[in-house]
Amino acid sequence: MSETEGTSPQPAPSGQPKAGDRRRARALAMQGLYQRHFSKTAISDIEAEFMVDNDMSKVDLLYFRDLLRGVHREQGELD
Repeated sequence: MSETEGTSPQPAPSGQPKAGDRRRARALAMQGLYQRHFSKTAISDIEAEFMVDNDMSKVDLLYFRDLLRGVHREQGELD
């Protein structure tokens, strides 16, 4: 048996996002991009709306913003 078998995963170092935080960030970013596609609302307004309307305490905010803004910015290249 190796040293890591049978042990529980170590918590992320303080200040580091957890894997679930990134998953939630991806899901919310996808929702924001979907909203943008149909409403043509400014991406900054969608971001602000999501910050108010959702519990962002367990979301990797930097990752959420990077995805939302980056995909929007590179949309032409991605399509």
